[in-house]
Amino acid sequence: MLATPIRRRAGLVAAIALLAIASPLAGVSAVPAGAQPASYTLDVSPGPFVDGQAVDITVRAGAGKRLAFSGLVYVCRADGTYATTDDLNPIAGNCPPVPLSSSGSPLPSSIVAYPDGSTSVTRLRVGTGTAQWGPAEDPTRFSLTCDPSNPCRLVVSTLLSSQRIIDSSTLLTFADTNPIGACGGTEPDAPTAAGPDRLTGAWIDLTRAKCQATGSKVSTQSVFAGEGDGHRAYASGLADFTYSAVGPTFTRPSAAATRSSVSVPIGVNAVVIGVLGGYATTETNWPSGVAKPFDDVKVTMGEMATLFGKDPFAFDTTYASILRDRNPEMQRAPLVSSLKNVPLAAAGADATSWFATSAFDTLAPSEWTSSPIGVDGNTPNAPRGVHESFALADPPFSISFVELYSSLGQIKRTAAQSESAPGQYGPIWILTDLATAREIGIPTVALQNSSGAFVEPTDESLLAAVPDLQLQADGTYLPQVGTPSSSPSAYPLTFVEHAVVPTEPLLDTACVARTATQQILAGWLAYVTGAGQAELPDGVVALPPALAAQAARAQSVVGTAALTGPCAPAPPPVVPPVPPAESGAPGAPSASSFPSGDLPFSSFDGVGSPGGGPSSGAGGGSGSFAAGSGGPGEAALVGADGIAGTDDDITLAEIAYPDPTGGGGGNGAGTALALVVLAVLVAVGGWLSSGRRVELPGRSRS
Repeated sequence: MLATPIRRRAGLVAAIALLAIASPLAGVSAVPAGAQPASYTLDVSPGPFVDGQAVDITVRAGAGKRLAFSGLVYVCRADGTYATTDDLNPIAGNCPPVPLSSSGSPLPSSIVAYPDGSTSVTRLRVGTGTAQWGPAEDPTRFSLTCDPSNPCRLVVSTLLSSQRIIDSSTLLTFADTNPIGACGGTEPDAPTAAGPDRLTGAWIDLTRAKCQATGSKVSTQSVFAGEGDGHRAYASGLADFTYSAVGPTFTRPSAAATRSSVSVPIGVNAVVIGVLGGYATTETNWPSGVAKPFDDVKVTMGEMATLFGKDPFAFDTTYASILRDRNPEMQRAPLVSSLKNVPLAAAGADATSWFATSAFDTLAPSEWTSSPIGVDGNTPNAPRGVHESFALADPPFSISFVELYSSLGQIKRTAAQSESAPGQYGPIWILTDLATAREIGIPTVALQNSSGAFVEPTDESLLAAVPDLQLQADGTYLPQVGTPSSSPSAYPLTFVEHAVVPTEPLLDTACVARTATQQILAGWLAYVTGAGQAELPDGVVALPPALAAQAARAQSVVGTAALTGPCAPAPPPVVPPVPPAESGAPGAPSASSFPSGDLPFSSFDGVGSPGGGPSSGAGGGSGSFAAGSGGPGEAALVGADGIAGTDDDITLAEIAYPDPTGGGGGNGAGTALALVVLAVLVAVGGWLSSGRRVELPGRSRS
């Protein structure tokens, strides 16, 4: 089953373009599409766009012109005419007063000018979907859909030197985040894959690029429901392989792994601390009363351990002066946003949580404790430990101190809210990964490394940390928390994204090899680690040579291991060797002493006492003694029918006889008696082998 991906890197699909990105205007009341006036310019981020993506909008006044303090930005019907403000009124049915999705900014959104009126700026989060609105008596009278099949129009309304301008020259187009249509469908034998949603964008980029480069269809059916869910799907066989930064399981060694696996590196990522929101500024190049996004924030592991482990109050009281001294941007802002006063972390099992809590637990154990405030079942001041899931941690993370997000849509919604709230200052702290932060447009902090340097997560700082990663036996690269870095410029929470692939061949439920699927999987891995490296999204760094070489080695063992489990071939039967009789023992037979042809008995075992070998009867048949379970001198006499101890056959248990060795007492009479009994036994054996019955006293012939 193929998931419907919800995110996409901007600018990937060249076939869909944003029209009229820059439009100089004349001093007219309305500027329709295609107009070329000269009194200002409008700049809009290039598309196509996806749900929740940031669109930066800038209006610059021409010479001698001045923009009003604020204006409005609308998303409207693509085919509408916008000449007056009445055309923009929701009751006209062209422009909704609500966002197109929960990830979109409120509509209409404000655009605010610099103090000198030279420039107006805003950031709009576009939504994809359908909005409905109308009067109170008919609230669904109007609707507007914005998606890949339905472009919409961006309309800017503001005052320029006291004259109203309405610019509708920008067409918003949207990317199709599902590559199935662009690729002409999915390969019928495509392998199934699972993994964390942070790699959804990478999968879309790589899949589209591979289809375009090779003419193939979609190579893998992928569901990005979460890293922990991916592990479980892979272990149970529901997924042929999974993507993960930690290998097949979070535990080490991978005792819980149920499939023999190898991890193939596909790219380099990192745990990051994102900071939405902004700070107050009197700079002339920013609108008054609007928070300016953070751009330069430096933090330590101990500070972040306190924020995420204890509570925002402990964070503020402990580090307020330290953080403001180190970070000028925080001198005029609270340490936690007034809009959202708790940090955000992933609820489900995720590598970002596992790596971050490992670092906090190792490098800042005294700070990485629960809040001193006992709420929501929280044990005050308890050590936190290492956790892959904040939602399942013990002691629990109180909802009063940490907001847990279950999807990237929740982060997008927070971003949209933070950018459209005038007068709201301070950072909204988010624990996430670099690829997600880059895609959504979240600024990230510089984190202090083992050398004491504050390092931002960049392509260069991530690659500088790669030599510090340790290769595990299954091919997984893991950070070595607490080990000094070999480079002072290394980012401290760097990790590797892998494809976790079975070393055994792929089989169907009937244990038949899925040869076509195995070949598609091999081709996908070769592309992802080869030509596809140039198609990785921003925030996932291409493999350096050492990791690329390891990726090739790992691929060489995929599908080559011997089968185990229910489909393993049955081992050949083990036939125990028949021990030869002791050389020189009394009565030891030779090969020539056995008659040729099939023996009439099922087995032959020599009795382990002197003279206990088999003998031939007068009739040419053969008798057999089988070792019994009793002590010395006990044996079973097997008759001609091969069954011991039936009503018609005598067993030695029915005959009492002394130890032929004389019982160790040196009694000659006993020895003589033993020889007599032994002779009788030999005679009985000959009688039985002749096919005649032995009649004992008290037994009648039937």
